[in-house]
Amino acid sequence: MAEKSFAVIGLGDFGLALTKELLLLHQQVIAIDKSADQIQRIGSDLPSAFVVDSTKGQALKDGGVGNVDVAIISFGTNDIKDAMITTFLLTKLGVEEIIVRLDNEEHQEMLKRVGATSFILPTRIAARSQAIKLAGKNIAEYYAMEDHVGVSKLLVPPTFTSKKIATLNWRDEFSINIIFIQKCTNFDSEAYKANPSQFQARQLTFGKSVLATPDLFIDACDNILIAGYDDDIKRFSNYLSKLKD
Repeated sequence: MAEKSFAVIGLGDFGLALTKELLLLHQQVIAIDKSADQIQRIGSDLPSAFVVDSTKGQALKDGGVGNVDVAIISFGTNDIKDAMITTFLLTKLGVEEIIVRLDNEEHQEMLKRVGATSFILPTRIAARSQAIKLAGKNIAEYYAMEDHVGVSKLLVPPTFTSKKIATLNWRDEFSINIIFIQKCTNFDSEAYKANPSQFQARQLTFGKSVLATPDLFIDACDNILIAGYDDDIKRFSNYLSKLKD
């Protein structure tokens, strides 16, 4: 499959991290910022990083931004005017997918009108992820998706009896789907039974994640990656937590 080409416009903490992750995925990236200091943060990792004022159409064109598949605008909260101008200019250059990082959701409608196709809302996503982890129990990680759907990693309690996935009714009872299992490599069930008060989850180690199939067994202290609606993930996490009581 052919690589996609990206322009990341604005190299604050988010834009810089996004650029580096795209490079790790072997994507073609142009990074631009109006500050030379910000451009220096990318170092020698990316030759196509330029000091450009994105509110100037000719400067964007000269930087090759009009030829990318996707442009991501990542400005600060106070730069909504520059974000709108940049979005409009990208549309004029013919960029078909324009993603804007936003902290204030109220600006979405305005940006849609000048050509934004989608939005990244890190503040809302972070708040939602933290809320699910607080409301549930033993949720190690949570990844928010749209429409209150997410993916979560949970630790199977040490009291769990090994079972084949095909024999579990979790999908019917809790409306969750098991996606991956990360097998625990050092849990000693006999030592746990002898002295459960000494159990510490942070001392567990895990192997590589494997795709969940009906014939695969889930054992005590495995990590499981599940997908579902937020309320169902919370309900399921509470169920797992009760198993260890």
